[in-house]
Amino acid sequence: MTRSASRPPATEEQGMLIGALAASSGVPTKTIRFYEAEGLLEPPRRDRASYRRYAASSLDRLALIRAMKSAGYSLADIRELIEAVAADRPIPELASHLQLLDNQLDRLHNVRAEIAAILHASTALTDDEDLTGSPLRS
Repeated sequence: MTRSASRPPATEEQGMLIGALAASSGVPTKTIRFYEAEGLLEPPRRDRASYRRYAASSLDRLALIRAMKSAGYSLADIRELIEAVAADRPIPELASHLQLLDNQLDRLHNVRAEIAAILHASTALTDDEDLTGSPLRS
């Protein structure tokens, strides 16, 4: 029996080991440690064997970080937001950030509509036409 096989599964009260957090969140363990060192993720408690035990809220935090990164926010911006929320400070920039995201969504919806129209038009073509509607040459 291996060491990990003899260890009972973690309960929510015990917290998640970093590998389980990485698997559940899709964030590599190295990145989780980096976020922890940068103050983006709360330091986990350590169990008797000195393993990191992350709270379930760490999954939500990692999802927030990933979402904000994919929206173009820097880690400094994300840290500032996290610190402001933790300190219960108002975040006046959030309204402008939300407007920027809404604008990005509008642009993406327009691009999607254009691509869908092109796809629809291309499937309506006969086998003898190319995407411009011109006859195919053999």
